[in-house]
Amino acid sequence: MKARFLATRPKNQTTIQTTETRRKRPSKTRRRRILGVFISGVLIVGVLIAGLNHTKAATNVGGTFSYPVAFVDKTSVDLHWTHPDPIYDTYVISRDGHQIFTTGTSVTFYRDTGLTEGQTYTYEITAIDEDDGYTLRASQNATTGQIHGTLYQDKIWPADTYSLSGNIDILPGVTFEIQSGSIINDANGFSRISDLAGGELHITDSTVHTDMSVGTANSVVSDVIFSGCILFYERSDEFNTTNIFTNGAILHIGSGLPTIRSQMFEKGAAVVVEGSALATIEQCIFEQAQVSVENGGSAIITGNVFRLGGSTDDDPDPAVLVSSSGDVDILNNHFDDADILLDAYVTGNVNIRNNTMQGGPQTWAGIRIKSGTPEITDNVIYRYSTGIHYNLGNKPDGGTATGNTIALNYTGIDIDGASTPLINDNCIAGNREGVYASPLDHDVDMTGNWWGAASGPYHSTNPNGAGNRVYGDTVDFSGWLTTDNCQAGDVVITDMEAVQAIGSDLDWVSQKLVPLPAVAGRETIVRAYADAPVGAVSGVEGKLRAYRDGAYLGEIDSENTIRIEPKVPLETQRSNLKEGAVYFELPAEWTTAGTLTYTVTLNPDENPVELSTSNNVMTNTVDFIEQPPFRIAYVPILYKPGGGSKGVPPSVGLIVKGHVFLQSILPYANVEMGLFSPLTWKKQMQGADEHDEWTRGGELLNILSVILIQWNLTHPPAERFDQIIGVFPGSALEMISSGEADSRWGGDDEPNMGLGIASYCWASGDCFAHEIGHNLGLHHTNVQGKDCYAPDIESYWLQHYSDNTIQNFGYYDTRNELVPATTPDIMSYCQDAWVSPLHWKMLLNTRGVPQPPYEGEVPVTDPSLAATRSTTAAAETTYLLVRGWTSIEGVTEFLPFWTATTTDFPLWTPDNGTDYCVRMKDGDGNIIAEKCMDAIFADPEANAWRITKHMLVALPVPAGYTAQNADGTLANIAEISVFSNKFQQDVAILQPSEHQPTVSWVNPAPGTVFTQDTEIRWTGADADGDPLVYSVFYRPASDAPWIPLIVDTAKNSYPVALQELPAGSAGQFKVAASDGYHVVEAISGAVSVPERSPGVYLLSPVTDETYTPEVYLSGYGYHPDYGLLPGESLTWNSNRDGVLGSGEALTVTLSPGEHLITLTGSCEGQTTTTVVTITVNAEATAITGLAIIGPDEVTTGIPVTLQASLTSGTDVSYTWNFGDGTTATGKTVTHIFPIAWYEHTYNVQLTAVNPLSQRMAYKNVTITMNQVFLPVIVR
Repeated sequence: MKARFLATRPKNQTTIQTTETRRKRPSKTRRRRILGVFISGVLIVGVLIAGLNHTKAATNVGGTFSYPVAFVDKTSVDLHWTHPDPIYDTYVISRDGHQIFTTGTSVTFYRDTGLTEGQTYTYEITAIDEDDGYTLRASQNATTGQIHGTLYQDKIWPADTYSLSGNIDILPGVTFEIQSGSIINDANGFSRISDLAGGELHITDSTVHTDMSVGTANSVVSDVIFSGCILFYERSDEFNTTNIFTNGAILHIGSGLPTIRSQMFEKGAAVVVEGSALATIEQCIFEQAQVSVENGGSAIITGNVFRLGGSTDDDPDPAVLVSSSGDVDILNNHFDDADILLDAYVTGNVNIRNNTMQGGPQTWAGIRIKSGTPEITDNVIYRYSTGIHYNLGNKPDGGTATGNTIALNYTGIDIDGASTPLINDNCIAGNREGVYASPLDHDVDMTGNWWGAASGPYHSTNPNGAGNRVYGDTVDFSGWLTTDNCQAGDVVITDMEAVQAIGSDLDWVSQKLVPLPAVAGRETIVRAYADAPVGAVSGVEGKLRAYRDGAYLGEIDSENTIRIEPKVPLETQRSNLKEGAVYFELPAEWTTAGTLTYTVTLNPDENPVELSTSNNVMTNTVDFIEQPPFRIAYVPILYKPGGGSKGVPPSVGLIVKGHVFLQSILPYANVEMGLFSPLTWKKQMQGADEHDEWTRGGELLNILSVILIQWNLTHPPAERFDQIIGVFPGSALEMISSGEADSRWGGDDEPNMGLGIASYCWASGDCFAHEIGHNLGLHHTNVQGKDCYAPDIESYWLQHYSDNTIQNFGYYDTRNELVPATTPDIMSYCQDAWVSPLHWKMLLNTRGVPQPPYEGEVPVTDPSLAATRSTTAAAETTYLLVRGWTSIEGVTEFLPFWTATTTDFPLWTPDNGTDYCVRMKDGDGNIIAEKCMDAIFADPEANAWRITKHMLVALPVPAGYTAQNADGTLANIAEISVFSNKFQQDVAILQPSEHQPTVSWVNPAPGTVFTQDTEIRWTGADADGDPLVYSVFYRPASDAPWIPLIVDTAKNSYPVALQELPAGSAGQFKVAASDGYHVVEAISGAVSVPERSPGVYLLSPVTDETYTPEVYLSGYGYHPDYGLLPGESLTWNSNRDGVLGSGEALTVTLSPGEHLITLTGSCEGQTTTTVVTITVNAEATAITGLAIIGPDEVTTGIPVTLQASLTSGTDVSYTWNFGDGTTATGKTVTHIFPIAWYEHTYNVQLTAVNPLSQRMAYKNVTITMNQVFLPVIVR
């Protein structure tokens, strides 16, 4: 064996000269005669042929000599050479010119002893060819005392002091022994002994000092690389300086009480403890290396790291091998893909305690026991094929296993043969199978363990057990623990999603979440879900890192810290915002258009400590899509059924609240609102004949469409609105029988919805969303037998979903709350609705433009509404707004026409068709403009028929024609008609009257200052006696766009509410009068309107209610000139606790007692406040941590018990929905699911309610078939 020092030349030595002498080869007889001369006259021959000499560098190649000096000691020099060529027969060694040794070719080594320390000697070796007289010489200097070189033969250093000047190599088969009392000094440390490759280095009670360890009394060897050697160490002190044992090197301890500390063992190296030795091995690193305690040896193995020291039955080479009658303690070590084997002949006490053992691909089992009675206590054993394997053959024993965490293995414990260990009070969880006991003829005591679930392990005798499976009928697992006792858990990130209004779809095949497209610039949260398969892990937080196009954007910390329970269904986790998942709020600058890649790491600081963190990381992407702003105009309806003197207005606060709801569910970053002037409506709605109400509703939609068109005509694209909603007072169905959207004209196979811009509702976000959905092409959720059934024979809904719910959990951003997956979709007839993933995607694709709502239609590529955002100038065009209605019998009437002139706004008009044609004719009866369209009176969404349909058609006036002459004479447009192809005749004709009407202002007088609500008046007349209708407009300055205040009023006055008018010092009113065809206008003198205060609406908390100290505040402000107030303009105060903060929504902690909560809105120096009174009760607690405890699987027909569990909550009531059409109440329920003839899974829903909160939890329960074996009858 060899301990090889690196062969570097000592300083200040001469170079080696190799001299070769040759001459012409003589004949054979001649050679014999010359040979004698050669032998007796070597030096002479060498001189005579000096002219043929040449100098070569010494190499190890045949034909030349290597350096002859191999090892220099204190008083000796070792010489070694190789055969340069077979022709040489004799070697002569000289020192300082004197021959000291002659030998034949069988010897290549000479040790020159008895030299004087510190003296320089010159050695020369001469090779002689006795046949031909060839010679080859090499010389080299050596200074004794400068110790270095390679040992080719054994060497013993007696007690002395030795100083190294170079490296030492020990060749294979050579022994180098340093005897007792020796002292070794080396300025470079003992690293001179390096790269050992097969020799034996014996250190027996010797102390080796280096400059790196002088003064350390117990240091023995430091900075040494032992490679392939055997180091026999028989001392009884500490071997505690750093060395490396590699390439199979062995540290052999056969006696004494040594402590081996801080060593590195790698690449097959080993520590062997045997005989009478009691070795302490601590704080060492074993990388593919081993500790073997055998043949009576004893050891304490503590605080070490073992890596890649695994074994299998086919390769029994474990990290720690015990095969001894001595005592062995294996304590506080870390095993990484490494194991422990108790092999044959273990009769001593073996204690395996407090070790952390992680499996890997090279290791089969963490601990294998083939003999002995070990005490296995408080270890963590995970990620092995088998955690502990008992295989004692016919020996009925195995010791004890107590307090261990055995987790995340394929098999936790494998028991073979006659093994009868006592396995109690362990955590056996998160394994594919908890225990595998091959057919045994004896019982195994495994009582009192935790199996990963309070219901115990799964076994045929415990079919409801949700914990690890037990294989084998001789395992006694009774008395299992119901709470975990695991030393460490494991967090496994299982899925995640980026959420805006609605959560991702779940792919039922892969059981993974499929991300939905997101809207750029919209508030976005990321939710990361996890499992804790071993046992609950508390205090888990997360870190999210974001990237775009490969560039790192930054990182954020999670908003919450959660406790992760084992085996919680994903849907249950998704149902709880703050406790079901670690969640993050993405910065706005990360949500720009494009693809965002994000990586979430759970428990990034590894606190709490886990078994493994390799499964804590997941990466996903989210696509952000740029969306234009979506703008909605609201028109309060002053409802005066029967012509009452005073209309009932809707609540502006409820309108704002409903709009805020739209901001949360519609797929736009900006959902903007405008509050238009009230519209008086005197026609009876609720309580009238159904068809009359529909007809009147169509007229109202027509008027609302005209208002929107008039606004958009006079405003730049950025200020135009996409939808207009008339808002009735009262609650749902109180004033109107239903909300209505534009019914469009269509063919026999087409639904009469979609492609609309107007709707009317009561003041509710649900209704707003429903009717806007129709206008943008959405159909009903027509699921019969469900609550809020919405009949719709044309709906696509059932192609996607089986009920009318949103399917996934929604996210209410302004409240920072989750919306249950059982919430109805906005297109049902339910209240308190939300948007489903299907409708989120459909609305996202419309980009705010009305779309064909059903399969088969061609999407609108350049609809009229899209042009509202166009800034491209075009030729000025005048349109005649032809309005009216037609009945199913063909009766048709016109409503008053209006005109509109624009350059960039192609007015909205129905799709092309053939049923009806609206025509413009000249005096000769020629058709100069025409719009044909289809009409259907069937209403598939309500499964009913409509008697009438309203129309609004914008007919462009051709060049060269005028809608009316300025002087009131007859225009060159002679007729407007509606032609019915069904009846093959005109069903309505309007011929312009001869004269235009006249109109003029009565008041306000020029210079009027508006300080209060004021009624404005005008007068109008028509020479032809035609009835007149009026539209009224206002602008705050002469260069500002006109704002419509009222359309189609027959009155000559309008009550102006000061709050409706934008401030301005030179405002003007305009009144337009129509006789049904001709339109004339009059503009008032300048008036002054002062600045207005904003409206402030406090939505939460509710006055006179009681709350916990944690109170959610929500409110909004709206200014007619500036829209919704930004969050910083809204401030909250309490009379008890002072300033609470600012913003539309925030959660605060209030002191107990009565509070006056004030919300103040500020805008342009004007402020408004609103106040509510609440009581805070410190003793009441909201519901948190709601969960369902019970089995995941039950046999059909067997009663199952389910129990509600919560972290906190007082005065709670519970309602259960078992998903099979039955319900129950109470904290604990017992239920029998319907008999199943095939496996079926029910989603159980638990709702917990108290005066302060409402929470929901979910659990999937799978019903399995009960096998029935029928008898076989043989006849």
